[in-house]
Amino acid sequence: MLTVKRLGPNVTDIELLKRANLKIGCDGDSFVRTYLEKVLNFKSYNIENVSSEHKYEGEFKSHRIAAAFLELPYGKVFLSRYCKQFTTSTPTYRFGG
Repeated sequence: MLTVKRLGPNVTDIELLKRANLKIGCDGDSFVRTYLEKVLNFKSYNIENVSSEHKYEGEFKSHRIAAAFLELPYGKVFLSRYCKQFTTSTPTYRFGG
């Protein structure tokens, strides 16, 4: 799930993130980082490890990341807590299992 700041810069496309060389956040211990690098072709230096879904708000506010890629359950927790500040964009990517 791609999560972006609401009412801020309107990031609606993964290719825009790559073209603009923007930093993105994800859980560094999950398969998501590998997927971002190997399948979606993000450069590793543009991917910030964020250790908890509760820390994404600070990462967005400090402008360290322009978007976050979260596993669906964590994304739902994040959005339920910060639904007035953030929204999702682009399709959800599905994995086996």
